[in-house]
Amino acid sequence: MKKVFIITLINFICLTAAFAQVTKNNPSLVEVDSFAARINSQLNPQIIDVRTPEEFKINHINGAIAINLKENNYLDELKQFDKTKPVFIYAIQNSRPDILAKELNETGYTNV
Repeated sequence: MKKVFIITLINFICLTAAFAQVTKNNPSLVEVDSFAARINSQLNPQIIDVRTPEEFKINHINGAIAINLKENNYLDELKQFDKTKPVFIYAIQNSRPDILAKELNETGYTNV
């Protein structure tokens, strides 16, 4: 149990550091606190975790759906999301959410 807590804490610290660093360079990214507040303001938030399957298994936001961008059929998995509602994407590296956000915007999602 202690090991799981430590891993969870390390993940949270890494996510916080990653968000803090990349938001300065990419205005479409938000700080962790703002991200959490936006998710909490939604009745049924659509959350996509684009980290690796291993990272997802260790810890993830409750209700998040894992989408592995390395899978050939990952675009098919996006059909389960409502294009008219906000979609929240997160990862440790900013390149993965950026890739998916661009694809979502190009396919008609209005609030990514």
